[in-house]
Amino acid sequence: MGLTDTSMSREDELVNKLVQYYRNDSMTESVQVEKHYNHYGDRGIVDLVTDGFSLHLFEIKSPAAIDAATGANEIIRQFNRMREYYVQDHEIEPNHQATFELCFTPDVECLRHVETNMEMYKNITQTTPDSVSRSRTMVTMRPIAGTETQPALLFTHDRDFTNELGESGIIPNDPGLSEWIHKETTLIE
Repeated sequence: MGLTDTSMSREDELVNKLVQYYRNDSMTESVQVEKHYNHYGDRGIVDLVTDGFSLHLFEIKSPAAIDAATGANEIIRQFNRMREYYVQDHEIEPNHQATFELCFTPDVECLRHVETNMEMYKNITQTTPDSVSRSRTMVTMRPIAGTETQPALLFTHDRDFTNELGESGIIPNDPGLSEWIHKETTLIE
């Protein structure tokens, strides 16, 4: 029996693109999708883990994931659990550099969700897990269409890129990012 629906979810599209990018990156030694952790009963799955010069853990969220969650609190709780327990379960060296990225797909629904819960998402970038001393947390949106893979940063520990609000949600004050987000979100409307 063959598959009848060949369409991918927005999360799958983005993960596939990131896997392809990191597998071709000479600084990346390993790329792992759906990586499990279990630290004394605190279990979860990281959508994408890349390691090499630094460790990069991605939690990807699309409109479907937002709809399935009870709200931003649930998404943040899951992300924080991943930040704390993945590193402990996998015994990552405390001085190893780590980036924790909560990445939303470039969809209008995601922009509106982040805009509505802006203060909560800003807040998670202000804290770092106790288990890794050299880490940073980012809330981003990444392109799916085209060849670009660089994120549109929404929040980092020291910057808020969302100073202007546009019709379809958050539009960062950087003109290049504004153009990119507008292009990405209009492609799927």
